[in-house]
Amino acid sequence: TDDPWGVFTIGGTISNFYGAKIGVEKVVPGAMQNGLGGQRVLGFCSAASHYSNQTVAGWLGIGTNQLISIATDENLSMRMDALEEQLQEAYRDGAKVAYVVATFGTTDGFGVDDIRAIRELTNRLAKDHGEVPPQLHIDAAVGWALSFLADYSLSKNSLQFSDDLCRIVKEAQELCLGLRVADSVTIDFHKLGRGHYPSSAFLVNRRQDLKYLSRDVSETPYFSEADASRDPALFTLECSRPAIGPYAVMASLNAIGLTGWQLLTARSLELAERLKQKLETLEYCRVLNRNTVGP
Repeated sequence: TDDPWGVFTIGGTISNFYGAKIGVEKVVPGAMQNGLGGQRVLGFCSAASHYSNQTVAGWLGIGTNQLISIATDENLSMRMDALEEQLQEAYRDGAKVAYVVATFGTTDGFGVDDIRAIRELTNRLAKDHGEVPPQLHIDAAVGWALSFLADYSLSKNSLQFSDDLCRIVKEAQELCLGLRVADSVTIDFHKLGRGHYPSSAFLVNRRQDLKYLSRDVSETPYFSEADASRDPALFTLECSRPAIGPYAVMASLNAIGLTGWQLLTARSLELAERLKQKLETLEYCRVLNRNTVGP
């Protein structure tokens, strides 16, 4: 990423809301001021995604019935054939496809969508139909912690991970590559980041995309001297907000350190794999997410 930017929010739902809202503004310019103008605007997500996507669609005003749920495969990953079929149908019907939410670690079984494949597909179909590509927002509220392992050198293996764990870490690193092509990302530090509840973050790949959320200082009279580089009230739902989120996260990240985070994250992956193996030996148990990489 060349010019990323972000803001702390009160929760992952709000972060997902921001990503979806940018998508709406891209396909219906001026929707912030004029509304949807009677246009049918759609969002897409996987059938295994978090229920907050329903909340977002309702509160955005596009309607929960305009959120298209895509079937998943045995690894809880969005089926690309099903996504292509639904996107083609939407474009043929003249709908505006505002956003696709890909999940990077589902809450229940840690399914990860193929972000790079979704990026290629949405760009190609939008071009074929002469439309603006939808916002590719990644709900990484749970799975973001895998990125601690993204730069871990498996050849040096300084933390002396076992061969089996190195294999799992390599899979995690390959999954993390998909995050590079995202338009925006949701992170929840209060899940795997040892943070407090109001410790979520919304990130954009390109800082200029925040213009789709921004308001002029004339519309925010109590912030007449505000500077968007440091006053998020100009492009967020919130005005007053606590600082506990950023402070808790900085304390957690700095106190544990990158090496500590790599140890904690890798160990959780190792124990999850060990638990799956042991459960599979029980005739009355069945592991439903055998091949997902997550805690």
